[in-house]
Amino acid sequence: MGRELLQHSPYSPDLAQSDFRLFGPLSESLRRIKFENSKDVQQHVLKLLHDAHKDFHSVGFSQLVELWECCTKLKGEYVDR
Repeated sequence: MGRELLQHSPYSPDLAQSDFRLFGPLSESLRRIKFENSKDVQQHVLKLLHDAHKDFHSVGFSQLVELWECCTKLKGEYVDR
């Protein structure tokens, strides 16, 4: 993807993009659905990932890079979104 490998940054909860980037839409899509078995759950999740807007993952990755840079500059202090 044309990105360089970055050193591990100081810990910050702001770097957990999955909390709202992936798991938020996933959680919302699972509301009020009752699945018969685990295969149905897997199919639902795969469909969600497949049907996501073509820029969904690249936008999330770019946001993560921006937060990583901000967190690194602040030496792990809280980053206000």
